[in-house]
Amino acid sequence: MSVVPAADLDLVRSGATGWVDVRDDAERAFDAFVTARYGALVVLARYISRDPDRAEDVVQEVLGRVYARWSRIRGLDAPDAYVRRMVVRECLSWRRRRSSTEVPADPGALPVVGVDDGTARQAERDAMLRYLSRLSTRQRAVLVLRHYEDLPDAQIAEVLGIREVTVRSHAMAGLDRLRVLVLEDAVGAAARTEGRR
Repeated sequence: MSVVPAADLDLVRSGATGWVDVRDDAERAFDAFVTARYGALVVLARYISRDPDRAEDVVQEVLGRVYARWSRIRGLDAPDAYVRRMVVRECLSWRRRRSSTEVPADPGALPVVGVDDGTARQAERDAMLRYLSRLSTRQRAVLVLRHYEDLPDAQIAEVLGIREVTVRSHAMAGLDRLRVLVLEDAVGAAARTEGRR
């Protein structure tokens, strides 16, 4: 009895024609979708959850549910938007059901991914993560979807299950809060610098 190598599990001998792929088109489409979108979904979940490990878990859990229903999901007009909505909702529901014993990771300790030009850019991203972590969950989700995912308010409202006017309200309140936080940090830094002189 011969054992088929793991890499060839999807291949079978087809008479004179040789080996053929027996996976169906849906599985190949799912593999292509995951390959193309996995990284972006993890980054999205990371910005919302503030925890890189939790972000990976959320995306993997969502993709497991997506795989089970992929034949239906891939037939939608925008399967990417549907999966993104699932990731956002899973991040938000995790925040609601998190036990009181769990403590989110310090956003200042989170590694920065995708930095290619050194410390200045990394420091800027670290500061933005710290500022975002001080917003409410909804404000943070709206700002990440608007500025990272570049979604219009109508799509953000659909993803979060709220009205467009609520999206704009959360965005305005979040941006106002970010301005205050940045100003407070700038004033504090100036005071520290002045105190050293």
